[in-house]
Amino acid sequence: MLRVNPLPRVRPADSVPAALLRDMCAAEDEVEAPAEVHSAHLHRLIGATADPGERGRLIALRRDIHNDRVPRTGDDCSRRERAGSTSARPATTTPTTSDG
Repeated sequence: MLRVNPLPRVRPADSVPAALLRDMCAAEDEVEAPAEVHSAHLHRLIGATADPGERGRLIALRRDIHNDRVPRTGDDCSRRERAGSTSARPATTTPTTSDG
């Protein structure tokens, strides 16, 4: 049996997708360069900070920058502190199943 794919195929080496990939890589480079500078500055601030609450907020900010996330607002940080969580990520629960 002969199988033929009737859908049109665009190869990444074609000019339009290749140009889009180049543009995307250039945009990522534009974002990553300042992020590395800010991350290094935050690293120095974290080491120089004696207040545990401020240190935790700086660490959370540095993690957000490293993971390319929008930094948490003060409301998000204070809500986590009121809940007593020390992790940078909100706690998740795993669904359980019952054998019944």
